[in-house]
Amino acid sequence: MREAVGSPAIPKGLPLEWDECVRLDTFIARIGHERDLEFADGLFCALGVVPGPVEPEQWVRPILGGAPEVPSEEAATIRHLLLRHCFDVVSRLRLSSDELDQDSFYLPLITERSRPEGPAVGERWARGFFTGMAASGVDWTPLQHDAEGMRLLMPIAMLFQGYDPEAPEQTLDRHKLIDLLPVLVYGMRHWWVASGHALRVARERRNAPQAGRNEPCPCGSGRKFKKCCGAARTTLH
Repeated sequence: MREAVGSPAIPKGLPLEWDECVRLDTFIARIGHERDLEFADGLFCALGVVPGPVEPEQWVRPILGGAPEVPSEEAATIRHLLLRHCFDVVSRLRLSSDELDQDSFYLPLITERSRPEGPAVGERWARGFFTGMAASGVDWTPLQHDAEGMRLLMPIAMLFQGYDPEAPEQTLDRHKLIDLLPVLVYGMRHWWVASGHALRVARERRNAPQAGRNEPCPCGSGRKFKKCCGAARTTLH
């Protein structure tokens, strides 16, 4: 787990402490559908590599959709922890090369678990990443049709699918792929920024319709957006 202090590029108090990670992971896991903090980390990563703002309505439903009724105080705490982790991940991915150091470098939040019948190591993170691709509102086709873009995306697809399409008979070295993830996601971030698609994507996301203040919250809580996730709405550019 990253320490809460270190690089001046990452504000003190932004990265989650270990006990906060455990609390958040436990809450998300209660929802089911193979979601956990690892899933959320992958989702936030996908939102962070593409241009444009990241807002709560992009990730609340994919992570918390169908969440059980909980006391409002606990719900507010969970949303706050998710918001902090989202900002931590996205901030690290969007630092310039001059700002990056060993304390600010993004590392995926993937843990070894005893899952004899569950997802393999790294699979939930990869599932979260592909969920984030869909939730981003961005057309990923240009990256998928680019040779360099696919070179960066394919290892994540292999983590998700569990095999190498070019050598399906070989055993997948998941730990080797996980070690590559930081290089891959920073490479994707650079691809989007350096390509001619970045400005168009950012413009499309700024102009996309957002949830109205008096409309039902996209998290499915049944409350108005302004009294739920919109109460502490913060946009990260």
